[in-house]
Amino acid sequence: MMEAPEIRKLKNGITLVLSEEKRTEAVSLIVFIGAGSRYESESNVGMTHFLEHMLFDGTEKRPTALDVTKEIDAIGADVNAHPSEEYTNFHIKAGAEHLEKIVEIFSDMLLNSKIGEDDIAKEKRVITEEIKMRTDIAPSYVFSLFDEAIFGGSTLGRNMMQDLEVIEKITRDDVVDFYKKFYLSNNVFISVCGNFAGKSADEIAQLIESKFTFPAGVAKFEKSLQFEQKKLSFVTKNSQQTNFIVGYYGCGYNSEDRIGLKLLSIILGGNMSSRLHTELREKRGLAYDVRTFSSSISDIGIIETVAGVADEKAGEALTAIIAEYEKVKNGVSDDELSMAKSYLLGQMKISFEDSNELGEFNLSQVFYNGKIETLSEISEKIAKITTDDIKKLANKYFDKKKLSVAVIAKESVRPAIEKVINNLGE
Repeated sequence: MMEAPEIRKLKNGITLVLSEEKRTEAVSLIVFIGAGSRYESESNVGMTHFLEHMLFDGTEKRPTALDVTKEIDAIGADVNAHPSEEYTNFHIKAGAEHLEKIVEIFSDMLLNSKIGEDDIAKEKRVITEEIKMRTDIAPSYVFSLFDEAIFGGSTLGRNMMQDLEVIEKITRDDVVDFYKKFYLSNNVFISVCGNFAGKSADEIAQLIESKFTFPAGVAKFEKSLQFEQKKLSFVTKNSQQTNFIVGYYGCGYNSEDRIGLKLLSIILGGNMSSRLHTELREKRGLAYDVRTFSSSISDIGIIETVAGVADEKAGEALTAIIAEYEKVKNGVSDDELSMAKSYLLGQMKISFEDSNELGEFNLSQVFYNGKIETLSEISEKIAKITTDDIKKLANKYFDKKKLSVAVIAKESVRPAIEKVINNLGE
């Protein structure tokens, strides 16, 4: 059975979240470092991503990346990492009997990376190719383009292509300086979630504290909500279809609007029975896939709809999506809201079957809010949201004057897109 998660502040300053789940045979170790792309300066753009790569490239004990991965593969573990706007996520999942092993491997990686000159040269090439790959994939690159449109002029709105301009100039001193600035004990959040293999919470806390000996200190952050928003960001590409995103500003993680916006995004385009999926795919045949998301960071968020359509239908599809955003301001039905609530809760329950998903969910709450709401507490909040609440949220956030659109398409598509954008004030 699932035990109530426990939050501990360790003596060395690290925040630890323990979530025991006895039904699984696996355990997940997740480490959030409060270092994200939002905190990069103009001189170290892309450093969060670069450093994340470097920490897999070897330590004194495990001299090469292969030495690291061989030990991970030898126990059948899944491992990955990814940077985000406000933190870097390192996660590994293994059989419960390997908990001490994965703690030892991760602590060695995160504390003792050699950050060697040869590895830096190699990672410059690797990350350059990764960025080129992502920019070649229009359905992926369009998300970066949308951030550039809605958060323009800020560190939240940097296009990933900007990273390429800085990466080649990175030195070892740059990497080490960034590490020393953010990889500090009070800026580290760790989750152990899953089967504890007979270990008590105290024993696991002692293990984490003894292995993750980050330097003491508090990282300093600079945040800004000053944006130079653009109505349209258009990248010309000789692609097979037009890929675009339409979206608005959302709310911060701790806003009382967040759950309501999640429900609103589901009603709009969050599943196969949603308004946009029904209108664009089932009725009009304009898109194979159309999806709406709502996401939040500490102090702001976005609600966005992404679609891929035939070039000649781009203007029609964009008009139809904007129209659905306007229609929902007139209200939603009781049935729509009820289905959205059931869908959201169902998806949460499914994801919580995985120790990594549950661990990340709990750790995200602690990272942003310092506490954990259980599924039953969240369910109570969801149950209280009314159709009137959803209508108010739609009218609060969906102001056409604050809409942004990002498009990747042939140049011939631009006039149709610009026509729709120019008609927004009518």
